[in-house]
Amino acid sequence: MEQHTTRIRRLVDILYPHTQKSNMAAKHGAMLIRNGKPVAIGYNHDRMTCRNKTTMSYHAEIHALRRFIDIHHLSSLHNLLNDTARYATVKQQPKVTTTFL
Repeated sequence: MEQHTTRIRRLVDILYPHTQKSNMAAKHGAMLIRNGKPVAIGYNHDRMTCRNKTTMSYHAEIHALRRFIDIHHLSSLHNLLNDTARYATVKQQPKVTTTFL
C-alpha cells in the first residue's frame, strides 16, 4: 500500500507545476499515464474570451488528450475529439413540464 501511495505522490509532484500554468480561478490538471509513466499532461485554461470575460475554456482532460494526439500525430483522433467537443459545448436547457390535476 505504501508503494502505491509513493507512486501517486510522485505523479502528483510531476503534475502540480503544470496546474499552476492555468489562468483560471480553479486550477486543474490532468495526466495520461501509460505503463506507470506520464505520456501527456494538460491543464485548464481559457479558450475564448469576449470583453475580457472567458466564454469557453479547455478542461484539463481535453488539453491532455489533445497534447497526446499531437505528440503521436494521431490526426484521426484529433478530428474525433473536435467533433466531440463541438457537441459537448452545445448546452440544452432541460424542458420543465408542470401538470395540474
